[in-house]
Amino acid sequence: MEHERDPDRERALRARFARVAARLGHAQLRALADPAELLTEQDLDPASWRQQSYFLGYYSGEGIRYALEAYGIFDLLRQRGWDGFRVELDLRDRTDQRLRLYADGHGQRGALLAELIAHEGTIALPPLPPPSEAAPAAGPACTAAAARQAAAGTATRAAEQLLEVVVVEWMTLQAPGLPFRPDRPRLPGQTHPGLGLGLEVAELLYRMAVRLGKDAVLGFPAYYHNAVLYRARFWFADPRAEGRLLACQRDLADLSLDAASWAFELGCVREHPHGRVVRWRSSEMLMPVAAGAGSRFTDPRYLERAQRTAERLRYEVDRELFAIRRAEEERRFAECRRAGGGGAQGS
Repeated sequence: MEHERDPDRERALRARFARVAARLGHAQLRALADPAELLTEQDLDPASWRQQSYFLGYYSGEGIRYALEAYGIFDLLRQRGWDGFRVELDLRDRTDQRLRLYADGHGQRGALLAELIAHEGTIALPPLPPPSEAAPAAGPACTAAAARQAAAGTATRAAEQLLEVVVVEWMTLQAPGLPFRPDRPRLPGQTHPGLGLGLEVAELLYRMAVRLGKDAVLGFPAYYHNAVLYRARFWFADPRAEGRLLACQRDLADLSLDAASWAFELGCVREHPHGRVVRWRSSEMLMPVAAGAGSRFTDPRYLERAQRTAERLRYEVDRELFAIRRAEEERRFAECRRAGGGGAQGS
């Protein structure tokens, strides 16, 4: 079944976050944990924002704490039984900056609730084809490795559109120690339930990119369910990948989101009519921030290529094989939990 969205809630959330963002200033977001350490003029100088002591060259750990409180994220987590929040930054690698959020709750101290691995980059978008040009076989724009290479600004063709982006390499949102529920079943990649804050976190990323003067946020949906959930704000950079997702949603519409994602993960989705097994493969998705960045995704050429790709593709699920493999996966996971195994990803 199609993942249900609430447009009214999304609009209200964006409006509220915009009001909060307007109240937050440089001094608050670059604040130091020790009040004895006073901000200098250099700390408030935009020319110095790319210092390695700040996440993405701008945010201090204390500033991130302040922002999460101001945007109401900590209040939402308190309602879910968490408190004693601690933000930790690992900035040793400029291209692999890590932000982690720990909290106490549900019988645990210092549980990892969230991790964000991100950096600044540039992506080169190839020009769109002329209308009605025959499209080649659909598929992901490129592998995740090639996507990261593009994000580093290695593509140089003159006709390409260059966008300055916040590159989200990895993001984890999880509630360790809590059980999965029938209304919140386990998704591929999860060993703990998610926090249920996907919309809020997407808006935080948007606000972060706005403040840093970026054109867009770039992400890599590792699983089918990631791509479906991201579509509230993100578009695939390649219209063929967008069309592939449209075809998947059309042909797997009778499955719940978790079942459809597991069908890909367990090798039970096939391309009709020749029966080739289709695995989900990551491809670049963009959340436009600057006005010009979003024009690509309303361009008739983009929409036509996506639609024509979707019309050519047909997918089906091997239901009998899926039932067998899903049961095997649930048994494997249960045995892993009994043996004390664990992992990190939620949503």
